[in-house]
Amino acid sequence: METQGIPAVSLKGPVLATTIYGNLALRHFGDLDILVHKRDIPSAEDLFISQGYRLTAQLRGADGDTIPQEYGFDPREAAYLDPKYYIFTSDDGRVRVDLQWRITRRSFSFSLDTEYLWERAEPLSFAGTTVLTFPPEDLLLILCVHGCKHHWRQLKWICDVAELVCVRKRVDWGRALERAGAQGGRRMCAIGLLLAHDLLGMNLSEEVLRKIRVDSVAKSAATQFRQQLFSDVGDSSPDFQNFAFNLRLRERLRDRVRYRLYYLGQCLCTAAIPNAKDQALLPLPAFLTFLYYLLRPIRLLGECGLSLLRRLP
Repeated sequence: METQGIPAVSLKGPVLATTIYGNLALRHFGDLDILVHKRDIPSAEDLFISQGYRLTAQLRGADGDTIPQEYGFDPREAAYLDPKYYIFTSDDGRVRVDLQWRITRRSFSFSLDTEYLWERAEPLSFAGTTVLTFPPEDLLLILCVHGCKHHWRQLKWICDVAELVCVRKRVDWGRALERAGAQGGRRMCAIGLLLAHDLLGMNLSEEVLRKIRVDSVAKSAATQFRQQLFSDVGDSSPDFQNFAFNLRLRERLRDRVRYRLYYLGQCLCTAAIPNAKDQALLPLPAFLTFLYYLLRPIRLLGECGLSLLRRLP
């Protein structure tokens, strides 16, 4: 990518394992997350295909159903319906690359200023070459936003935060919190630091602990995540409960408003936009696909009616 003039940053994965654990084998990863500028996506796509990778991103409808390719959709449209990443897989199936230009999916409705992150990217010596990475203050924010997005379901994400703080002892983490606050992520960082401190005994200064414990929402969320992590039930909350909980993670008014508007838009899309089930119910030629918008409310009403009938004694 460098030889083709495509700036790229490795997110998590092997670079993170080497940076904070000091050993590639000490942190499991299943794919390679690579951040690029959105303008470079077409060039990067051509490059990966020329190197023997194939585009394997699946197109998903508004309600999350995977739409089979036999319905005539181009898988390259997937990134534009849920703009975050392209997924490439090597021909032998052993390597998967998530090529993305956003840190989080649009559905999480929390957009970090990627231009700000790009300006702060710094070189790192890795495996005999030099790659770009982010400084520890920004890496903390990225790790904590990622953990909160997934409700901290894996202990390794908490370990990442603890190891980062342990390795970078000279970093002013209080200042890092303030910097995260400018991005609207102070609360998410506080949750990650609380989990690492309470579960793994990560050392933090009294000043930093005081700053994160003053946020009652962060303390409550950290407690909930900690209990959920060791629960047999796991996170199976209804969609609306997840929405309400994710809303609490937003500390700025504009972020809460944006998240509410996005959730409302998703609900409207789910109700209005046809998906694979509608197409499977009544296959139509391409010039009649507009009829799916009429068929969808009828199908949904029918499903709701059957569901109510099943609940009757």
